[in-house]
Parts: sequence; C-alpha cells; structure tokens
Amino acid sequence: MLDTLMTGRPVSADPWSVPAPPRAPSRPPAGSADHREGPRFSVLGPLTAWHGDAEADLGQPQQRALLAALLMQEGSYIATGRLVEVIWGDGAPATAETIVRTYVYRLRRALTSPGGEPRSVIASVTGGYVLRLPSAALDLGAFRRSLELARTARESGDRAAEVRHLREGLGLWRDTMPLGGVPGEHAERYRTHLSDLRLSALVTRLAAELALGRLDPAVAELSGLVAEHPLDERLRALFMTGLHQSGRRAEALSTYHEARAVLRDRLGIDPGGHLRRAHAEVLRDDPAPR
Repeated sequence: MLDTLMTGRPVSADPWSVPAPPRAPSRPPAGSADHREGPRFSVLGPLTAWHGDAEADLGQPQQRALLAALLMQEGSYIATGRLVEVIWGDGAPATAETIVRTYVYRLRRALTSPGGEPRSVIASVTGGYVLRLPSAALDLGAFRRSLELARTARESGDRAAEVRHLREGLGLWRDTMPLGGVPGEHAERYRTHLSDLRLSALVTRLAAELALGRLDPAVAELSGLVAEHPLDERLRALFMTGLHQSGRRAEALSTYHEARAVLRDRLGIDPGGHLRRAHAEVLRDDPAPR
C-alpha cells in the first residue's frame, strides 16, 4: 500500500487575494468538543470561532490573518514582528505594530465570554503573543488526534478501526478549502499544508478500504479524486491498485499510461516509485496484497 505523505508544497499568491466569502452564520462542526468556558475555533474550512453556538465576529481580513497565524502556532509564541510580516509582507505601514495591538485588543473582546478575562485567550508575552486554548478547542487538533488514533489502529492490525478514525477526522472538515476568508501568502502556505494533510488522510483511508475488500466504493471515490488531482501519483497508483484488485486489469494499465503522459506533458518527468510499483504489479497480474 501507499505510504502516507504529509508534507506541504511551496506556493505563491498575491497578498490579500482571498476575500472572505459571503455565507450564512455557521454552527460548530458536529462532534466537536463542547468548551462552554472558552471559544472554539475552526480552520478546516472558513476561519470561524464560536462561544457556545454563537459565532464570534472576527473582523476585517487583516485581523483574521492575525488570528489564523496565532491558531496555526497551536499554542506556541509568535513575535509581533512576525505577525507584521504575516499580515503585510513587505508592505507594512510605519504604524504596523500599533495596528497589531489594536487587532489583538479587538480579538480579545470578540473571543471573551461575558465576565471573562480578555487576556486569558490571547496572552501578551515579551515581544509577542500566544493563543492559549485546549487542543480540543481547535478542530485541527481534533483532526490530528484522529490521524494518530488511525495510525495506532493500523499498527495493531485493526484496519476497520483505522478507517473509522480517519472518517471521523475527515468529517471535521467543513470545506475542502481550509482557512477560508484569510488573505495573504502565509495563509496560502498554511492552506496548502492543511490541504495536503487532508488529501493524505483520504489516500490512507482509501488504501485501508481496499485492504478490507471494499473495492467498488473505494474505486469510485478514487476515480473522482484522480480527476481533481491529476498530478498526484499516490492517488493514481492507488486507483490502479483498486482497478487491478477489481479484475479491471486493462483499465489499470490504461490509467498508468494516462498518468505517464500527463506527468511528461505538464511536469516533464517520468512516473515515480509509487506508479512504477503499481504498474509492475499489474504487469505481473498479481493483485497487491491486502
């Protein structure tokens, strides 16, 4: 089966190129932890925060970019100068640090429950800030825990539990585009990394589904994913494996030739190890082990 790859890719984007999409007020994701004493956050879709079931007003795009940077630190300190870079890049105004303090003040008010301490969520530390919240209050933390539970289940040989945990984790995603409404190059890099995490989790789940003999639904899902991500060799190789295991050898070979042509035409490269191994298995007419 295919190895899970969880690395980001370098991307570029114009600053402030991702406007906040118009949308109806949202609700916390089903199954998210209930932290009535503090806010909950979602980055696996439009950037959102809630108190109970009430959505918090996170303000203008630059202010949302600051919150996204704090959230993606997952409890670690971030310097004010770094926040200036994240928000404005090379175009920071002379008053940037003052504006950062204003954004922090506004976010503290938006994220503090009535009667709560504003600094309990976004704390000031020497030269910067840290967002203090339980990992369960951020859907990214819950997603990572599902991935770890799935990995543990796989290592113990329980592929059905692996699939279950991966489905639970993927169910936390509210949209296929994470950090929706957050502009800037740094947000785009975070967005790419999170999207890669999601795709890797999908690949891992579908490999487990094939191992469990759930061929038809897995192959159908893989067909759609290959169309969405034509340059992803993991998906192409897993699709070939699924076709092969389903007795569709000719289609598996055709998939390989199509992948080779696409990679050569668009990237000028030949198929990598995943595709070559899947191709060799099909040529041997030996379905991949489950």
